[in-house]
Amino acid sequence: MKKTTCPLDCFDGCSIEVDENLKLKGDKSHPITKGYLCHNMNNFHNFPRIKEATLYGKSISIDKAIDTIKEKFGKKTLYYKGSGNLGVMQGIIKLFFAENGADIAKGSLCEGAGDYGIKEGRGASLSWSPERVDESEVVVIWGQNPDITNSHVLPSLKNKTVIVIDPYSTNIAKRADLHVEVKPRGDIYLAMLLSRMVYMNQMEDEEFIKNRTENFDYFIDFVNSKPIVMLENRSGVSCLEVDKILSLIKGKRVSFLVGLGVQKYSFGHSVLRAIDSFVAMLGLFGKKGCGVGYIADSAFGFKSIFSIKSKRVCKPLVDFGNYDLVFIQGGNPVNQMPCTPKVKEGLEKAKFVVYFGLHENETSKMAYLIIPAKTFLEKDDLKLSYGHEYIGFMPKIVNSNIGISEYDLCKKL
Repeated sequence: MKKTTCPLDCFDGCSIEVDENLKLKGDKSHPITKGYLCHNMNNFHNFPRIKEATLYGKSISIDKAIDTIKEKFGKKTLYYKGSGNLGVMQGIIKLFFAENGADIAKGSLCEGAGDYGIKEGRGASLSWSPERVDESEVVVIWGQNPDITNSHVLPSLKNKTVIVIDPYSTNIAKRADLHVEVKPRGDIYLAMLLSRMVYMNQMEDEEFIKNRTENFDYFIDFVNSKPIVMLENRSGVSCLEVDKILSLIKGKRVSFLVGLGVQKYSFGHSVLRAIDSFVAMLGLFGKKGCGVGYIADSAFGFKSIFSIKSKRVCKPLVDFGNYDLVFIQGGNPVNQMPCTPKVKEGLEKAKFVVYFGLHENETSKMAYLIIPAKTFLEKDDLKLSYGHEYIGFMPKIVNSNIGISEYDLCKKL
């Protein structure tokens, strides 16, 4: 039995046991995984993968594919990396393209706005693992659906008071002690309404505010300047419901698990900062079982050997049509980027598009050259998690003639 780590883009960063038949099982000894895996990992071997390189739909060798990239490497080259499959060593391709004058698509289609707001307020977005949630008495799930996206936190909700803030009646909302149906785009107004009601009820932690915060007077003046009726209307939440929330969390150890949907707006950074500010008013930072969990900076404290200096372009706004060569690694911008017709139009205008990954998708179907990647079982790597503090090792477990690893691809290039 050998051990490795799940590469999927997920909070859980599961530790996996692999038997001699390559069957995958959750590692019972791992404090987060606790012996069970998600549907995707339980069915990993059932998902069809890309097995051979193709050029304009015809099979070619890996060496021929690499020679083709060398031939097409033009004055204007773009490197675009997706995040569905993660590993530290995957960054070596970005380093290669940066060192050879390519533009690097930078930014986030996912958590970027909220991450910016957290860093703007408290400097770093740190992981809030299920082990911390275990120590809580109340868990507020704000715009997150852990049944789907954070399943390994579910055991930590046992015997806790659970409050769900979500426009939709998800399964976790149906099981919760309280479900607050905030309006879409209304989360920032709910955070301000909560802050205002905390201040009106004199629930704020004055010592924490004095010693650990800045500009509180400015913040509370700003919140108090907003009419309560406006905050209720914009959030879709009444003062009566806010009172219910505050009564359930008063004097308790509280974890706030915040999802991505709350910040996918032009003011997304302000949403997370408003939630952080409300929680800071209550003094719920730096205490056992208390804090705000979001997608953390998984590389915090980890010194990457692949740090780069290059020309960067905004990933959500990139125009693929401006480039001679577009190299897409493990991503699906046709499906994931804003405005699919514009993305397709750009890829059609680009002189040459390369897709390097494990599985066919909408983007690979538009690529001229497709190169199969190695799976996490077929190469050495390292996994950093944004849902807990553990680093996962990913040793090579099996040899395979299919595909090429990121490291070997760069060596050949």
